[in-house]
Amino acid sequence: MLALELVLILLAVSAALQLIAGRLRIPLPALLVIGGGILAALPWVPHVEASPDVIFLIFVPPLLYNTAQSASWREIRARRAPILSLGVGLVIATTITVALATHAIIPDLTWASAFALGAIVAPPDPVAATAVLRPLGVSRTIDTILDGEGLANDATSLILYRAAVAAAISGTFSLPLTVIRIIVAGAGGIAIGLAIAWVVLWLIRHTTRIPVVENTLSLVIPFAVWIPADRLGASAVLAVVAAGIYLARVGPQSFTAATRIQHESMWSVLTFVLESLIFIFVGLELPVVIRGLGNYTATSVLLDIGVVTLVCIVTRLVWAFPSASYTRRNDRQQYNVWPEVLFIGWAGVRGADSLVIALALPLAIPGRPLIVVITFGVIVATLVVQGFTFGPAVRLLKLGGRGQSRDDQEEAKAWIAASDAALARLERFAKSPAARGPEAVEAVARLRDLYSRKQQYWTKGGRSIFGAGLRNEHQIARVLVQAARKALDKQRDHGDLDDAVVRHVERFFDLQLMLLDYPEWDIDGSPFEALTPPPTADGAEASDG
Repeated sequence: MLALELVLILLAVSAALQLIAGRLRIPLPALLVIGGGILAALPWVPHVEASPDVIFLIFVPPLLYNTAQSASWREIRARRAPILSLGVGLVIATTITVALATHAIIPDLTWASAFALGAIVAPPDPVAATAVLRPLGVSRTIDTILDGEGLANDATSLILYRAAVAAAISGTFSLPLTVIRIIVAGAGGIAIGLAIAWVVLWLIRHTTRIPVVENTLSLVIPFAVWIPADRLGASAVLAVVAAGIYLARVGPQSFTAATRIQHESMWSVLTFVLESLIFIFVGLELPVVIRGLGNYTATSVLLDIGVVTLVCIVTRLVWAFPSASYTRRNDRQQYNVWPEVLFIGWAGVRGADSLVIALALPLAIPGRPLIVVITFGVIVATLVVQGFTFGPAVRLLKLGGRGQSRDDQEEAKAWIAASDAALARLERFAKSPAARGPEAVEAVARLRDLYSRKQQYWTKGGRSIFGAGLRNEHQIARVLVQAARKALDKQRDHGDLDDAVVRHVERFFDLQLMLLDYPEWDIDGSPFEALTPPPTADGAEASDG
């Protein structure tokens, strides 16, 4: 019961902090960590001890899967050199530099324990980075590199972490064996992820199409991939990433439209809930961390945290610039590279992954309490302190909205290609015997006009062929939808229509409002086109009065 009460409290706090973060324009993850720390200090808030392994399994696979689903495979391939450099090379370099630094300032810490700490704090958290950067509107290059790095670095760090823990317990370490493990675990994880994803698609294609069943299955996929990969000693992270990317590219054509719409809504809510809870969890662990201080003084611990955090930041900044040549080669016509590289170097946010791994350290590891405390301090320093600087850094380096023109151009290209294909198929239908009746001829004419207008609109680069009146058309369409819904509600209230029937019809209008409210889709083609009067000559706004 205590666990349920705590979850309900955390969900309510998460929603409130989301509103505050949006109003103040500050990173939500940083605010959630602070909120979790405040909650942990309140005596009436229940505290539930949870296994780090359970927390890791509940949160990490679905959040990784969702990140992989939303990733652009084309952009990841184009940025594979800097992504691999950061996701593999930088993790190894950070593990080594942190181990050297901590062993120098904490002589009591064994080399194996120092390397375990380095592996724990080396990888920036992909969930944290995405959550912090999502509202900032950075360029696609920055977003892709940081997302791609986050999808790769966890696999590298977990293998290094396990090797360090094994060395700490057994007292032996083999570099060649560790390298072989990295390669085999990575290849095995990718193979397992692709195989399970293929089986899932096969099942969906050969079973009844029920949206709620298909989307329930999508909730199971991350765990169905993670658990066997982890049990077999393969990289569970890469398994989930491979499955997510594969299903995002191949899966949509196997799903119904209702499934796809439901899938997006369901995962957006689930992602918000899981991200909120995992960041608040970091703050809630404050009492556990404080109890772990033991005989260590606050001054010495803060000094250790400062040194490790500084080493992580400096190593990342130094490492990021050699990768800039790859970015320059790919995007020298599109981007001012050096500000982006500087920002990528600065955006090394650690998150809940590191804390969960630290808490999962075996009790026999020398210096375990200090490792947990330092990990927590590095997370707070990078997520909270650095996180608050990302917004000003984006504005200072003028990185906001980069790549928007390229996105607009590609959207125009996509709409033109889709309209061309639809018109070509329509012309083939118009020549078939099925299109000879008067109703079919009228339908073909309406559809030809609809897609021709879309084609002309996007051929002109997204500029309305009707001038400023197009927005008025959307305003009129929105007024008509609202009028239609009011009429349905009125007949339902009078008992003329059943509630279930009204909800079914209103779902259509809700979908239309979603399209009309979508900011980039200021285009014609609403279902109320035929009812819409032509725009006035002076472009005056339409009203329902």
